[in-house]
Amino acid sequence: MNIQELHQRLERDYETTAPHVARIRERLRERGEELVNDHIALRTFGCAPLGLERLIAPFVQRGYQLHSRYRFPDKSLRAVSLSHEDQA
Repeated sequence: MNIQELHQRLERDYETTAPHVARIRERLRERGEELVNDHIALRTFGCAPLGLERLIAPFVQRGYQLHSRYRFPDKSLRAVSLSHEDQA
């Protein structure tokens, strides 16, 4: 699966849980605008075995590069920011 297919699958999954997203995207297209995924942000709450490293692996394998790591100790939250050279 390439980057575009991965984005399409993620978008379909997201639209399943948030149906209004498809309507918003359509309205933007009607205005001549297009959403561009120029980065992704992922976070985890430490639910083993799905840690951040495992969560980001499919993106890194497809050319995403890690830009920043974040820690929010009060919320027991870690997050990362990734971008892809084709999306910059």
